[in-house]
Amino acid sequence: KPPVVYEDGLQTRDFIHVEDVARAVLASLRRPAREPRVLNVGTGMATTILELAGRLARLCGVAVRPSVMRRFRAGDVRHCTADVSAVREALGFVARIGLGEGLGGLVEWARSSEARDGFERAERELRRRGLL
Repeated sequence: KPPVVYEDGLQTRDFIHVEDVARAVLASLRRPAREPRVLNVGTGMATTILELAGRLARLCGVAVRPSVMRRFRAGDVRHCTADVSAVREALGFVARIGLGEGLGGLVEWARSSEARDGFERAERELRRRGLL
């Protein structure tokens, strides 16, 4: 099935690999701050949802185009990219695993897993809560 994309697909997100998040957490434990502070952990790179969908389709070897709904979900932000300057300064942290490598690992894992489509249930829940 084609992936469903809300809005126009040009909204952006900062996708970071879970291994990089774990490295950042470990770095914070090894080098505690003198004063508590919030550090954004991310790549600092924006990726559109349409770009993500296209990359996943190519990695899966399928010629499928996303179904762009042009509907907005309540509370969604248009662009969300981490400002990583403070985490770089405080912990020397820089994400190491790029989006392509991370998606490749995800696709490899997914091929060995059984997929269950829960989209319709999730969309019903969004509607029930007045978020769509």
